[in-house]
Amino acid sequence: MSTTPMLDRWIQLCTDGAVQVDSRTTAAEGILRHGNGEWIIGYNRFLCECFLDGLALIQDRQYAGVMIQMDNIEDFKFYNTFFERLIKLLIALPMVFDTRKGLKVFMEIPKEDLISSSNAKAKTWLGFRYVDNLIMKGGGTLDGQGQSAWPFNQCHKNNNCQALPISVKFDFVTNSRIKSIRSIHSKNAHFSFFGCTNINISNVELLAPDYSPNTDGIKMGSSSNIRISYSKISTGDDCIAILSDSSNIDISNVYGGPGHGISIGSLGKYTNEKNVNGVSVRKCTLNGTDNGIRIKSWESPISITASNFLFQDIFMYNVRNPIIIDQTYCPHPPCNRQTASHVQIRDVTYRNIFGTSSSEIAVSMQCSKKFPCKNIVMTDIKFGHHGIKKSLKSYCSYVNGRSFGRQYPPPCF
Repeated sequence: MSTTPMLDRWIQLCTDGAVQVDSRTTAAEGILRHGNGEWIIGYNRFLCECFLDGLALIQDRQYAGVMIQMDNIEDFKFYNTFFERLIKLLIALPMVFDTRKGLKVFMEIPKEDLISSSNAKAKTWLGFRYVDNLIMKGGGTLDGQGQSAWPFNQCHKNNNCQALPISVKFDFVTNSRIKSIRSIHSKNAHFSFFGCTNINISNVELLAPDYSPNTDGIKMGSSSNIRISYSKISTGDDCIAILSDSSNIDISNVYGGPGHGISIGSLGKYTNEKNVNGVSVRKCTLNGTDNGIRIKSWESPISITASNFLFQDIFMYNVRNPIIIDQTYCPHPPCNRQTASHVQIRDVTYRNIFGTSSSEIAVSMQCSKKFPCKNIVMTDIKFGHHGIKKSLKSYCSYVNGRSFGRQYPPPCF
């Protein structure tokens, strides 16, 4: 089995197993390697013992994290009989499952708290790579122990900061389900998806206090056909963030707050970014968030399109910026404003969005001077005051749009 370059003080646990399906017996060989591929030790065991003994050796030697590589396993269901023992070992160190031959995985989180280590240098606590048909469920709680790491987050003032670990990271995962999982106090994002296709996320609860930095609930990039439903997300950053090269994203029946709301972007910061297309946000509630539904891009020459978005049947309570397009995004000034944003936003529909705004400007659309927003359609928008006595306003710049039905505040195009 090939090796993969690793982070400092990480180790690889490689297993090559054989399964006799009829008798449900297994055998495996295990190899421990340094991150540079150097062989440490090899051994033979039953499959379950192979993993547990390897993990015990890793813990004894106090490595920072482990990547598990598996091969030739009929189905991960053979692990179910010992998974509660395995998951108790997971809590002590970051772990990545790397299964590049299409292993089918069933992961059940026991109904108890699983507590992350205090290691803030790893990039991921639990990770899945190249997995098809992953099922992650069980009603348990992942406790990221973010309180121990948030004071060391310097990313708001240092672009070269050390990113804190993501609680659960999914890379190139396909045809999978995540349901009935609770994640609290993540050091960084709770769930991150990259290069994933056909993922169904439901009945998850992702919680972190409003002062916790960079604790996005769910963020995704280069992913398609992602469905998020019947979930609660309360964080210190975006409840959901949809990044470059994402398409066909469906979000429904999600409760968000506190946090920064549901965001498309930020876009246009990095070279080689790709279009974002086809996002639907329906039947959601946002309570006490900084932003409601937001599209944001940097002022840069990175040229992509963000299009075909539907925001419908959304209730907001005490939201500071309920509807916002911000193409001058600069979270930590000063920013390198090279030029007007080259992100073309078009074909965006807002329908039946209502609630209360905590700021005077309930609708703000600051589009690009060079690439104005096109075909923005607003139907039945109704906001009231929350804690302010002034009349609500809309603000627009460089927007081509139409409005229908009830509109308060009055539309600005």
